[in-house]
Amino acid sequence: MAQKFDFLFFILFVNAVFIIVAPRSKADFTVFDTRKTLTLSDAEPVYRDYYVNIGKGDGVREGSILDVYRKIPVVDIYRNKTPGDLVIQIARLKVIHAQDQMSVARIYQEENSKNIPVVQFEKVMLGDRVELNLNHQKSSQVAKTHEKKSDDDADDDDEDSDDTSVTLK
Repeated sequence: MAQKFDFLFFILFVNAVFIIVAPRSKADFTVFDTRKTLTLSDAEPVYRDYYVNIGKGDGVREGSILDVYRKIPVVDIYRNKTPGDLVIQIARLKVIHAQDQMSVARIYQEENSKNIPVVQFEKVMLGDRVELNLNHQKSSQVAKTHEKKSDDDADDDDEDSDDTSVTLK
């Protein structure tokens, strides 16, 4: 009897470890909350923050760009089949704060409603799928290293000009 409990405990333990350690797929990252500032006058800016369940543990940092997609189920009523889900990019968000398991982001770029199929709500909504935009992250890293090199080159030029200066009497 004790061996059965030990075996069951072992199986439960292995399953729990697998669930905790198993990597999440891209589809697991979603917008789970949204908040906006309450202004006291029309002159104050309104900020809308989107809380997403993707964080530093998934490669996100402040300044990262997240692509936001919406899945819309489509049904072919004539054949009584579902050809699949329509996946539409709604917007891009820029991370303003990142933690290990979640991030806070704001609108970076919205898709033009003329270029996307008709959806009932063209803004970011709770439940929209989020993916880390690796292309933007790589290009921004290249730009930063290029800027750093040009700054270093400018510093080298300044040092060279100091060495070649001549004092006239």
